Amino acid sequence: MATWLTSFSYWLLIQSFVITIILLPLSHLLVSYLPLYLFNYRSHDSPSRYLLFITLFIPFTIIFLLITDLSHIVILLFFVWFSVLPAFIDHQTGYLPDLLVYPLLVLALLFNAMQSNEQLLLAIYGALISYLIFWFIYGFFKLAIKRRGLAQGDIKLVAAYGAWLGIYILP
Repeated sequence: MATWLTSFSYWLLIQSFVITIILLPLSHLLVSYLPLYLFNYRSHDSPSRYLLFITLFIPFTIIFLLITDLSHIVILLFFVWFSVLPAFIDHQTGYLPDLLVYPLLVLALLFNAMQSNEQLLLAIYGALISYLIFWFIYGFFKLAIKRRGLAQGDIKLVAAYGAWLGIYILP
């Protein structure tokens, strides 16, 4: 059993899940009754998904804070934000800005450098191998069906996740 998982941590973890279950219907009520002009509402944008994201992010942040070492909290919270924000932007526009993907890669390398030199080396290998695998998939699709199956931003994002996971945890 992990050393961080004490009975107090179990209790806080259960409370976080209960908070999540309670906040889901409340977020729907908030979306139903808040004026739409607060969200700069457009016909194709629904404010409910943004409120739902914020409502779910708070309890999961609590859970995240409970299960990690306090010395790494800042870097790991940046990881969460730099992971979720590109997902929303990619979903909306189909474009992943390098301004968000490169900091995720740099944070992964910094985080692993804080662990040990071996972890940093494994992170670099994980980033390189995941980038090359998806680059070959990108090239194969481009040659085989004359269309892009992936975009360059997707490949860079996978490389950043490969740096976070390291070479041994890559799927």
